[in-house]
Amino acid sequence: MRHEVTGVIDWEWAHAGDPVEDLAWSEWIIRMHHPEEVPALTTFFGAYGHRPPWAVRQQAMIAQARALLVLSEAEQSSGADANLWQQRVRITESWTQ
Repeated sequence: MRHEVTGVIDWEWAHAGDPVEDLAWSEWIIRMHHPEEVPALTTFFGAYGHRPPWAVRQQAMIAQARALLVLSEAEQSSGADANLWQQRVRITESWTQ
């Protein structure tokens, strides 16, 4: 019998929730780290079969970025991580569709 990996599961932030959280976070990663690929989001949402409204997606992105800001502030490190997440929250809030 031959075994092969067909998927990898990351349980780090696992919870029962709204699928828009995952969609929005995927979009956030593209917008933040690969802005030249933003036009490909049309294909991404087309493959998913539904494009949630911009306001819903952006609020989900902001909520996740704020959660990571709170987590970084709680770690009480040098403050660099918190500063980075403060900046990322502001950037995310400034995006327009």
